Amino acid sequence: MAAAKKVAPKNDLALNLEARGYRETFLLWPKMWKTWNPAVTLKWEGRPFSTSSKSRIPNGPGVYAFVIQPGIPPGVPHSVLMYVGMSERPLRQRFGEYLREMKDATGRPAISTMLQMYQGYLHFYCATVKKPAKPKDIEDHLLETLAPPMNKQYPATVRRIVGAF
Repeated sequence: MAAAKKVAPKNDLALNLEARGYRETFLLWPKMWKTWNPAVTLKWEGRPFSTSSKSRIPNGPGVYAFVIQPGIPPGVPHSVLMYVGMSERPLRQRFGEYLREMKDATGRPAISTMLQMYQGYLHFYCATVKKPAKPKDIEDHLLETLAPPMNKQYPATVRRIVGAF
């Protein structure tokens, strides 16, 4: 009988250092969630963040969110909101810019790192915004109520609170 080949385990320090790169601080504050009251009804659409999804992204201005969806365990929904943004330009164009940013190490470090680290798990959710509503106003309201960890600029109403973390 042949002896099973032993695989050398990574040491705890190496695993700890690797895991630190995946650590984020979240503000999970029900009081702020209760303030969600957008000026318009949003119809969100979600697609995997990949080149093959680009043609299915709406071609109007709007708001968007990057969400990690690991897909495990099966049957238990699990999503992590990482970033919220807005675009006065077509959302499809903005989506394409993020695809390019994922490959360009000279972009915004936190965003390009997020796009690279969670490939295959990252989804792009978006909703078009029709006039007279403004994407910036809706983005500000999303930031006030959800405070995603990858956003670095927040409306004044939450800037001091989020900055404390």
